[in-house]
Amino acid sequence: MIRPLLLRKHIGVDKSSNFFILVSQFPNFFSQQNRMWIRGKTLGSGSFGFVSIAKTIPSSFPDDEEDQLFFDLPPIIAVKSAEFSCSESLQRERLLLHEFQNCPQIIHCYGADVSEEDGHLLYNMLLEFASGGSLADYVHGSQYGLLEEEVKQFTRSVLLGLSYIHAEGYAHCDIKPANILLVDDEEGNRTAKISDFGLATKVSKRRTGRKR
Repeated sequence: MIRPLLLRKHIGVDKSSNFFILVSQFPNFFSQQNRMWIRGKTLGSGSFGFVSIAKTIPSSFPDDEEDQLFFDLPPIIAVKSAEFSCSESLQRERLLLHEFQNCPQIIHCYGADVSEEDGHLLYNMLLEFASGGSLADYVHGSQYGLLEEEVKQFTRSVLLGLSYIHAEGYAHCDIKPANILLVDDEEGNRTAKISDFGLATKVSKRRTGRKR
């Protein structure tokens, strides 16, 4: 059984209680009744936890305009989950993706929540679903490799994403085909988007350029 606890930006622990207390700067964010999504099959797993496909459930819960945007989820999303007690890296990644939310070449994060599933408390990051899978899977599944036009298109997307990341003062530190996701829009256009910021590091502006 899934009991989602809605989460905005900050998670804290009430040391006087045996249960986690979610802390938010936004009012009326906490609800145990409103289920936003239903977990589907597992798409992959790693040291961070696991990723599942999920179907969202429309909600009319929040009256606040900003809250309504948070709940305006597409029909299908990807959910990246980890045990709450081991979710520090995932929580950090969610905050980084919030900083990069205006870049169309970086996978979009819709927010996060916490759910109780089969007796486990899970931290869940709600992500844009990449229907094309990863670039690594796409290359391995291509009998004759990538078309020249695809190489140009994907390379351009990745470079634009990296440029945005570096302009914000970060280094991704783990760029590889498995961390480049292919997202298709409603018109069938495919965009390569950078994902997995678990190793991303903040760097000084001076270190991003060459020394003279």
